[in-house]
Amino acid sequence: MTGAAGFIGAALVQRLLARGDVVHGYDNSNAPYRVCNLGNNRPVQLPRFIGLLEQNFGRTTEKRPLPMQPGDVPDTWADVSAPRRDVGYAPNTSIDDGVVARFVEWYRGYYN
Repeated sequence: MTGAAGFIGAALVQRLLARGDVVHGYDNSNAPYRVCNLGNNRPVQLPRFIGLLEQNFGRTTEKRPLPMQPGDVPDTWADVSAPRRDVGYAPNTSIDDGVVARFVEWYRGYYN
């Protein structure tokens, strides 16, 4: 995240770190005031994402596939070429180990 040392940025960083997230803060970068789309730049199909949620929660879901809805997009992923070029951003958290497993761990802790 950029602006990690600012008041709002520092508070957000503290909350993310408290729940076990890894945070990379960039201040005084050569890309001031630029908004970057951060992610791992590897697309994940929705059925795989749902399957990982099911696996980590230990239960299956009822699925009712529908046609594309207004506002749906066929594909989406983070293009990290700008933050990689500007500040050396290098994502290294997989969807399996990071996003889903850590989300489920946080969810269970928060809602139990």
